[in-house]
Amino acid sequence: MTTPITGTSNGTGQPTPVRAPGGEMGQDQFLQILVTQLRHQDPLNPLSGEQFAAQLAQFSSLEQLVRQTAVLESQSQGAALGTFTAKTTLASSLIGREVLLANDQLDIRPGIRPSVTIDVGAGGGTARLRIFDGQGLPVAERALGHLSAGRQSFSVDDLAATLPAGAYRYQVEVTGPGGAAVPVTTYVQGQVASVQFKGQQVVLRVNGVLVPIDSLVEIASSGAGF
Repeated sequence: MTTPITGTSNGTGQPTPVRAPGGEMGQDQFLQILVTQLRHQDPLNPLSGEQFAAQLAQFSSLEQLVRQTAVLESQSQGAALGTFTAKTTLASSLIGREVLLANDQLDIRPGIRPSVTIDVGAGGGTARLRIFDGQGLPVAERALGHLSAGRQSFSVDDLAATLPAGAYRYQVEVTGPGGAAVPVTTYVQGQVASVQFKGQQVVLRVNGVLVPIDSLVEIASSGAGF
C-alpha cells in the first residue's frame, strides 16, 4: 500500500504541488513524484519495478500525444493563415475586374438596370424566373419561354420596376421534355467594387451585393467581359 503523494513538503507540513511553468506537469516533476512514492511506500507491500516502469511509459506516451496535438494545431493555424492571405491577395487584384460568382443574390435600386445570369443544363426547356424578398417570399415572376442549354443573361428591368429598392434572391426553374427538371446554376456577374472582411471570410462587393470569394467561378480578362 502506498501513501498518495501530491507533491513535496514545503517545510510547513503542507504538500507543495509540483508543476512545470504554465501549470503543466513536466517529466522532471513526474520523476520527483515517483521518487517520493518510493520513499513513502509501504515496506511490507512495495510497488514493483514493473509498475513504476509502466507509469513512466504511460507518462511518456501522454507527453508525446500532447506534443503531437500542439504541432498539428500549429500547422492547422498556419495553413488557415496562409489561405486567408492568398484569398486577400487575389481579392485585392480583382477590384475593377469583371467576375462571375455562383450566387443567387439580386440588388434592386434606383439608377441600376438589374440582370440575372444563369447556366442551363443539357437539353434546356421551358423556363420561369421568380424573385424572392429577404424573408424568402415570392414577390415577382415572369415566364422566360424556351431556353437552350448553356450560359445566358436576362434583364429584369420590368420586374424591378414593381419592387421597392432592396436585397432580393432569384430562381430560374427549367422544365424539360416530359416534365423533368433541368439543372440551373445562378450567378452574380459584374465588376468588383470593393473587398470586405467578415471574420475570416473574404467578401467581394459586386453589383451591390456581397459574395464570398469562395463563390468565384470566372475572371474576365482586363477590360473585357464574358
